[in-house]
Amino acid sequence: MPARDQHDQATADSESIHGGNRGLDGRPDLTTAFLYLTAGVPLFLFLFSFLSPRLMLAELAVNFQVQWFAGLLLSGLILLGYRRWWMALVVLLASAAAFAGIMPVYFPDPGNPQPASARGLRVMSYNVLVHNRRAADVVAEIRRHNPDVLVIIEYTHFWKQALQELCRDYPHALERPRTHGFGIALFSKLPLRALRDVPRMPEAAEMPVLRATVELSGRPLEIVAAHLINPLGNSQLALRDRQFKALAEELVSDPCERVVVGDFNCTTWSQDMRQFLARTSLRDSRQGFGLQPSWSPDGMPFLAIPIDHALVTPGVSVLRRQVGAKAGSDHRPVIIDLAWPAADPVAGK
Repeated sequence: MPARDQHDQATADSESIHGGNRGLDGRPDLTTAFLYLTAGVPLFLFLFSFLSPRLMLAELAVNFQVQWFAGLLLSGLILLGYRRWWMALVVLLASAAAFAGIMPVYFPDPGNPQPASARGLRVMSYNVLVHNRRAADVVAEIRRHNPDVLVIIEYTHFWKQALQELCRDYPHALERPRTHGFGIALFSKLPLRALRDVPRMPEAAEMPVLRATVELSGRPLEIVAAHLINPLGNSQLALRDRQFKALAEELVSDPCERVVVGDFNCTTWSQDMRQFLARTSLRDSRQGFGLQPSWSPDGMPFLAIPIDHALVTPGVSVLRRQVGAKAGSDHRPVIIDLAWPAADPVAGK
């Protein structure tokens, strides 16, 4: 083979190995540039989220791990189709890392004890949205799930009037309506005792956190209802950090079997949330039931994330967990069924 032909063949082989990244003029072709750009956006955002919670934008980005995974996987497969091997490898490895952080909630929780009964206490936490006016739909959604204990987030004076018809079903209540989105209320079919606010919470007067105790099969179970601030801005991020720490101190100083429900404005991928769970030894009730995203902007379900939580102590069995319909809100309600564990036959001897 002539020398020139050998050189042309070597160039062609090189371009085949590297995916043909250059056009005829020696510059990177537009297809490659577009592919790298579209893959680079979810890759950057996924890696940037690891700076949570030190940077406010990273703390927001960390909550969208499912979206980054979907973007990375799709980009990686497209890069493979265009034979951009090295970039495809990098992007697919990142998608695998994102996937590893998502999948555990689909596996059964080994820490969830076997329940003593198939029937238990149903708790529903519902952020109804301060500006939502579809009160009839909200009431219908509550009655559809028929909880024993109902927590209403973003409870205003409008919602106090709109939910009056539920008072016959829920004669026991602790209500803190506000003119803004941080009012909260706790309603119960069962008698409530030890009703109180958490006084050590930052901004406790305007952003109350509630505690009350019900009796489940002859034993006390505490209900804690909270709505933490959205970290939109460094000052609000710092405030939410103080809220997490104050609530953790409150719960650790008064140990009992309890369920903590509400809108925490972050997912369990947030470092702040993980630290809160570690400090309090609470379990995420989603374990074994899947992601169950609860919030998304109006008309954008692809941005749905699980920021509404139901957390339980180790001595409580989770029978079922589900999310309901929005009914005019931007949040889906979280519904959880709880029971006491079956008695340990060895311990009972």
